[in-house]
Amino acid sequence: MAQTRGRGTHRLGIGALLVVIGLFILLDNLQVLELGPFLSRWWPLLIILLGLWKLLIWGAQSLSSGFLLMAIGILCLLATLDVITWSALFQIWPVFLIVVGAWILLRPTRHLSEKLRAAEGEDIDTLDVWALFGGAERLVSTSQFKGGKATAMFGGIEIDLRNAQLADGEQSLDLTALFAGIEIRVPETWDVWVTGSPIFGGIDDKRATRIAGETTSGGRLHINAFAMFGGVEIKN
Repeated sequence: MAQTRGRGTHRLGIGALLVVIGLFILLDNLQVLELGPFLSRWWPLLIILLGLWKLLIWGAQSLSSGFLLMAIGILCLLATLDVITWSALFQIWPVFLIVVGAWILLRPTRHLSEKLRAAEGEDIDTLDVWALFGGAERLVSTSQFKGGKATAMFGGIEIDLRNAQLADGEQSLDLTALFAGIEIRVPETWDVWVTGSPIFGGIDDKRATRIAGETTSGGRLHINAFAMFGGVEIKN
């Protein structure tokens, strides 16, 4: 129930933010307000607020994407406020690669036997997939799938759940695509509920129409997607 309220709050927050932004831009275009100088210097606050919002709503599930958005927003804000120059910002951008690389190296890795099983299908109940400047594929064959999360930044992720079985109750799968794409395939007989918040991106539900009452378990999968300058696609 708490997760459902969180998703509803997230959707309302994104919607309210877009309405406010659109209203201010409209007032500026109609010359009711002079927002040009303000927006030219403070627009990175929108990126910072978006990252902060993800941290507050999703918590530990969005630490990486939330902090990344906030870091990008802070650096851009320092440049627009002339604390640092854009040329200096472009010079230090490799620091971002160093930090991300160190995070990948220090992140716990799967055991070799788990990597070998991935070729035939991973017998894992909860997904935790990350793709940065690259791609990741997961073929899941567990009999008790309980959701999880997948985050793609400047890359792509493919998840195939057609050989898996859904655990009883409502399970949650959170997908985040930033300048990236995520494709997920689910069995036609699964009860799947898709919600999302696209910003300059798209969330496409291309599943075939499921026959009412035709399910293989008592479970339900809630796919919650966030796409910014990217896309999420759900298929059978």
